[in-house]
Amino acid sequence: MEQAKKAALQLAKTNEKLSHEVETLKKENEDPEPQENKSPAPKLGRPIQKESDKPADFAKSTWLL
Repeated sequence: MEQAKKAALQLAKTNEKLSHEVETLKKENEDPEPQENKSPAPKLGRPIQKESDKPADFAKSTWLL
């Protein structure tokens, strides 16, 4: 019984800390920081295709008659 009380108390404390952290994060999202700290806009143009993104060679994976 005592162990259950300790666990409940610990959970309550952790829940209070997390609730406070959530409120802090919500306030940070409402007040955005200046744009100078953020990364620049993405470059326009053709995206770079990685080797893993390239489609498989159709001729190698099929039987051609």
